[in-house]
Amino acid sequence: MPAKIFYTLIGGFAGGVFVSSLLPATFFTGFFLLFLGAILFLWFQFNRPDFKSLLLLPLVMAAFGAGIFRYELSRNSGLEPVLQEKISETVTVKGVVIGEPDRREGSTRLKVRVENLLADRNEFLINTGVLVIAERYSDFEYGDKIEVVGRITKPENFEGDNGRVFNYPAYLAKDGIYYEFYKPAIEVLEKDAGNPIKAALLDFKNSFVENMEAVIPKPEVSLLGGILLGAKRSLGDKLLDDFRLVGVIHIVVLSGYNITIVAEAVRRFFGFLPRRAGLLFAGISIILFTIMTGASAATIRAAIMAVLVVVARYLSRTYGVTRALALAGFVMVAINPQVLVFDPSFQLSFLATIGLIYVSPVVSKFLVPSGFYRPLKEAAIATMSTQIFVLPFLVYQIGEVSLVSLPANLLILATIPMTMLFGFLTGLAGFVWNFLALPFGFISFALLYYELAVVNLFSKIPFASVSAPALPFGAIVAWYLLYFFLLKKFYQSSFAGLSAPRGRS
Repeated sequence: MPAKIFYTLIGGFAGGVFVSSLLPATFFTGFFLLFLGAILFLWFQFNRPDFKSLLLLPLVMAAFGAGIFRYELSRNSGLEPVLQEKISETVTVKGVVIGEPDRREGSTRLKVRVENLLADRNEFLINTGVLVIAERYSDFEYGDKIEVVGRITKPENFEGDNGRVFNYPAYLAKDGIYYEFYKPAIEVLEKDAGNPIKAALLDFKNSFVENMEAVIPKPEVSLLGGILLGAKRSLGDKLLDDFRLVGVIHIVVLSGYNITIVAEAVRRFFGFLPRRAGLLFAGISIILFTIMTGASAATIRAAIMAVLVVVARYLSRTYGVTRALALAGFVMVAINPQVLVFDPSFQLSFLATIGLIYVSPVVSKFLVPSGFYRPLKEAAIATMSTQIFVLPFLVYQIGEVSLVSLPANLLILATIPMTMLFGFLTGLAGFVWNFLALPFGFISFALLYYELAVVNLFSKIPFASVSAPALPFGAIVAWYLLYFFLLKKFYQSSFAGLSAPRGRS
């Protein structure tokens, strides 16, 4: 597909989803624009072929309408009238735990797909999602069918530390969650009621984490679980605040950077197989790993791009990283349109990747000395590129800017690949014998101890983070338009035209 048409369709679709997320719209509006755009496109195509320059306009209209239509299909799809009448009352519901329990310092959070409501001596069949905030040491697992008795509430907006109101209901709705229970009475009715493949993957993950916990103490092993597997083990509020303060919170959870390392390792592992068989197994492994680690927005984005690399190599095609990023975004928004506006991790992941693609050549040319030690140079370029490009977003969303992020990331990111390697060997060896895992565990512990020491050191520096003034959304848009203008000038002067960086398969 020609690049202009490809980006026009994706941009129009994203625009429709964006507008529908913020403004009231209807199915009819989306369908009308989609139908009208398609008719105009066909008319220009067959009756006025000399007007080819105008063909993009009906395509934008059709894609915009499709975006509106898709978002309206997802709007409030989990609100149940019978539950709406019971808000703030004590009710009894039955459902299945559909995600890995999120164990935090003071509670365990369960995402539950509710199937039955018991009220007024009747049982109602319903289909909605609830967030159950249970006691910290609750022993629940993915796939448990549970009965919940407690006061049901609807999520409410709250004001963040930066004074901006956070749309918490929309944030939960993107995951299909529309109601909450706070520390209700819970009874397990049945085990293993979830997807057997996902259950097996999570069982393997939990066993793997237990192997690491057998030889590595806390909090180091909690950090390793987050880096390697996205394991939801609490690091404690104080330590998490330190990671945010220093600007390295992205290493606590499985990020796109970590997935990229895993994807490359998987591809090399299957290198002994015939080329196409190896690529096929690599693609399947990346998908299964993404499911096992919780499928966050950053993980899915990186996994889609990694799978596209595999597909390009399988078909012996050239891999265009910008087109792959756009396609990954389209797939994610088409599946769940609410992530575009209401999922900060989705937005941050894509902005960071754009910065890595387009800002890194600028940083490499003007900000990093040519004689810089190569491993540190690559880390410096990646860190500075992403930090520069996500800065407006962080100012708008969080209202704080870390002044020590660059040196902290330089000191930590260089050790992450080795941490992941020896952490993986620790967990794997633990399936054979814990004593066999000790040498790998010792090296992992040393690396993790060093990373935590760096965070602790920089978090104690006065003014490590500064509060930024609250800026209106229009100012952030203007900021990114300035970025676009400067990048366009740079690429025009350097390459005689803005071209997307490409990678060979």
